[in-house]
Amino acid sequence: SHLASVFFYHRVEYQRNAQHYYQLLTHIAAGAPRHERTVEILERIKAYVAAHFGRQFMLLNDFFSFRSAEFRQFPVVHQDNAFWINEAKCSGFNLWILLDHRQMGHSFDVYGMDENRALYEASVPDAKRQLRQGARSPRRLGQTPRGAPYAEGTAKMVLRTQGTRLNATKSFVPLKIGDAFVLKHPEVHVTDAYELDRSQWRLALGFKVVERLPATCSACITASTFGKHLAKVQARWPLTVPAFRDGQAIPEYYNLSRAREC
Repeated sequence: SHLASVFFYHRVEYQRNAQHYYQLLTHIAAGAPRHERTVEILERIKAYVAAHFGRQFMLLNDFFSFRSAEFRQFPVVHQDNAFWINEAKCSGFNLWILLDHRQMGHSFDVYGMDENRALYEASVPDAKRQLRQGARSPRRLGQTPRGAPYAEGTAKMVLRTQGTRLNATKSFVPLKIGDAFVLKHPEVHVTDAYELDRSQWRLALGFKVVERLPATCSACITASTFGKHLAKVQARWPLTVPAFRDGQAIPEYYNLSRAREC
């Protein structure tokens, strides 16, 4: 696919740094080969988010997710701190699209909220409020039927949360190329850790999606890898990527007509 070719075009940057954000925005602003095709795809993704989740949501950043026998980007169990930039109360999510793979047609590992209620009720107060609502958002979107069950054969581990030992179950979602996986804001996750054959690999494209609310935690941005990459893009293309300031609306980073004018 075109987006896979963008990743491999910039592959050297991923060899230097396992985490890299705003690759698509940089690709457009720099006028890289076939960048107009990148614009077309991003416009379709923005329209998809607006149609399926509401126009109050916007793309905050983009990132490629690559996994192979030699490359594992996010090996530490974590939550995404970038989502705490406003008062949206856990409405944000990762939209993770499988672009291509060899014998790895599934997502990364997730400690799902529906499967680990005790974990989230103990550790994330905002998540507890969301769980009480009983709402279940679709896990898998796109070309295949929605609401697919987790793959059989889940693994268990014990997490420490506020001094309490909690059994937690991690699992993954089977995907086909072109499917989009939804990771909820508070959900703990990690790049799958099992050993791969050298012929296996997986490439996906992710977006952090947040509500259009005033920013309340600029420190959540500047202290993160995502924030450092944002600063580099701002320094090179200041008109494309406006500054992030508390109390003001989160900038529309994916104003693609502005990006093309650089």
